[in-house]
Amino acid sequence: SWADDLDRVVIALSRQDFAFADSLLTRWLGRFTAHELDEKGLYLFGRSSTLLGDLKRDQGVVLGPLSAQHSYNGARTVFTQLDIPRRVAQLDLSLAVVTEMSGKLEVAAHSYESLAVDDRLSRRDRARARLWVGTALSKDGEHDYATRVMQAATREFEDLTEPEDWSVA
Repeated sequence: SWADDLDRVVIALSRQDFAFADSLLTRWLGRFTAHELDEKGLYLFGRSSTLLGDLKRDQGVVLGPLSAQHSYNGARTVFTQLDIPRRVAQLDLSLAVVTEMSGKLEVAAHSYESLAVDDRLSRRDRARARLWVGTALSKDGEHDYATRVMQAATREFEDLTEPEDWSVA
């Protein structure tokens, strides 16, 4: 099923098996257009577009017609239509990462700052956004402020008390 294939895609991406993940995603995304799907199908379409964005981001294809940015924007449109604010905010965070990867560090830092206080995101995602404010600013040469922001984010990860989060911090 489509949902089962999305689980397979997540596993393939974690193993960097991009060819397999891409084949599963393009099979489903090529089979339907967003207009012809019911709500459940549209949700799966949005998740597929998000995962395709992750795949493209991991491959470094961040801008252009077949890029992470394009896939994330498409998924964002779907989740906005479905009125799922948490998914929209997660895509805003992914789009900020793409912005940073494309060298627009100040724009990315401002996006991260907004998302770090966005209640649509989980505490973990808000802490990640706060940490990434620091990484973007550090790349832009603002090391003192970046260090303070990153230290605060690290404390936030420690407060989450989840080992998975410590590795991010």
